[in-house]
Amino acid sequence: MELIKLKEPFPAADLEFRIQQSGVGQGGKAWAMCLAYVTNRAIMNRLDDVCGPENWKNHFKTGPDGGVLCGISIKCDEEWVTKWDGASATEIEAVKGGLSGAMKRAGSQWSVGRYLYNLDVAWARVSDNGANRGTAYKNKEDQKNKRNPIFFKWDPPLLPEWALPVADDIKPLTLPQKLQWFKDNGKIDILKEAYVRLGHDDLATQDDPPIVKGKAKQEAVLVACKKIAAEQKAA
Repeated sequence: MELIKLKEPFPAADLEFRIQQSGVGQGGKAWAMCLAYVTNRAIMNRLDDVCGPENWKNHFKTGPDGGVLCGISIKCDEEWVTKWDGASATEIEAVKGGLSGAMKRAGSQWSVGRYLYNLDVAWARVSDNGANRGTAYKNKEDQKNKRNPIFFKWDPPLLPEWALPVADDIKPLTLPQKLQWFKDNGKIDILKEAYVRLGHDDLATQDDPPIVKGKAKQEAVLVACKKIAAEQKAA
């Protein structure tokens, strides 16, 4: 049993994204920021694959303030080792949501999906063709009173390469997708600066600059983006 494999990243299909904050920007366009969570089904499959179905089990009990505690036990050298964590009941489907949240947290105690805590809150990709639906409000007063909602569609942000599994059947990000990552993760200033350095002033001055066309240009922009990001980190 190689428990180190519990910490490996999951395919994007095994993750769910939830909007943490949304609003309306200039021009009336909705925006949203979201966080990634691993699904409970993926956690159970990971435990089955790494430990064997017979070598793990979970337990639930009532936590403080009406929350739920989950313990995940793994049989290690003939001894059961249990790690616990908990979650509050959710407003929607309180019991199911509490059980699900508690198991996700207990899984992270065993390193399952813990790498997701290293992801920044990322910008959702808002478009007319998005697979998910969201609601935004122009101000807190409208949000409080559920007044003048603006409905929008969105897709999850693209994940950085370090947050994806390394496997033959997982296609690497294309150059346009790598550049799009800077736009989707609140780092559009890096992309704009790269455009400026490479003489693409017509793109850099746009509020939502498109991805430059041509493989050679995209490779040069990506190199510049990485260099700018390293400079910002060192500053």
